[in-house]
Amino acid sequence: MRHISKSIAFLFLLALGSARALHAIEAASFPDSAAVFASSQNRHTFGRAFLVGSQSDAPGYRAYSYLLLASNQRGNETVLAAYLALDEIGLVQAAGAEPQDLNIVYLPLREAPPAKPSAAWLMAHFDSERARSILASVGAGGRQTATLVSYTAPLPSKSPVDPNQLLVEDVPAGSDALVSSLDKQLSPSSPAADVRGDRRLTGRAFLLAGKPEDLGYGLYSYVLFGEPLNAGNRALYRAVLDAFFHIEEVRRFEAEDQPRTMLNVTYLPLRDLPSGDADIDWFLDHYDFARAQIILARLMDRPVGPYIVSYSAPLFSAASVETGRLLVEDLSGVAPDLAFLWFNEFAAQAGRAQYWDKPALRTFMLNLRNQIAVAAEAFEEVRAANSNLRSAFATRIKIQE
Repeated sequence: MRHISKSIAFLFLLALGSARALHAIEAASFPDSAAVFASSQNRHTFGRAFLVGSQSDAPGYRAYSYLLLASNQRGNETVLAAYLALDEIGLVQAAGAEPQDLNIVYLPLREAPPAKPSAAWLMAHFDSERARSILASVGAGGRQTATLVSYTAPLPSKSPVDPNQLLVEDVPAGSDALVSSLDKQLSPSSPAADVRGDRRLTGRAFLLAGKPEDLGYGLYSYVLFGEPLNAGNRALYRAVLDAFFHIEEVRRFEAEDQPRTMLNVTYLPLRDLPSGDADIDWFLDHYDFARAQIILARLMDRPVGPYIVSYSAPLFSAASVETGRLLVEDLSGVAPDLAFLWFNEFAAQAGRAQYWDKPALRTFMLNLRNQIAVAAEAFEEVRAANSNLRSAFATRIKIQE
């Protein structure tokens, strides 16, 4: 009876991974047939919305695209028919997608459309003035075809547009052409999102008390413990530090003439410089909790962690922080034997140009893997299954990079 109860508990804990997480795993193995959301047409990465009159763009999306028509251009109606065939952004979100994982695709209109507008109605009420303003903001005025403009922030932007985060291309008539153009928009997995065709390399370094960060790196990351060392967090802190020391030293990359702009320096705050024989416990005992808490206090309320935090500038001396481009990996509640997986996730994400953009699929896999590991602490059957699944899940995660 006890054996049966443990088995039921194991199945229940696995069920907590939710159907959504299981769908994500299926999608990794069978991308042509599995679907997390309702429609399979647009691969669930974008949805359409109308930008009416002086209405502002909705905040919080991963990317912003604008379908802009050319005046009196033949084929506009076909392009608009393809646009109407896309899922509405509200339906995509209602099916479970988060805004930070989506590209919202706007069509500027002079007035609000009816419930089911036709392509002809949209063409007759298209906001040409706003379209010209958007095109001018990206230096693409005077185009003679339907155009798709994609960027990582709403347009026109108050700050200069970063050409490395911008996509402007013609949209020929036809539904396949529009979907193909949207598939090319900037995303964490696309070659266009990489830095100069390469990925940043992650290297470790110490941030000693009273010393500022070194300047010139492409990305700045920090291993931050939000609460002082105690019996409850010591095992997790040790695991995080062990994973940290499996990262190559940043100075090794610099010795091979790797430019700092292509490096993600990952700092561990310390009160003292370690000796050559310092072990993990020494680093725990000399960790600079005060400096870590000063950094975290600028970013969140009542932090616990541990966290891996990444930003494009030194955080300790930054006058302000653009939270939309702040990557925070929260390892609180993560089983200690999973710390190395989270560091793999962190290093892969930090290597991308859009380092702040988390792929939901891989997050689901890590979360489910974590639940199995936590269950393993309580039930022998789960512990055995956890051992068997470790390599399988690690393989799946690598496939997604």
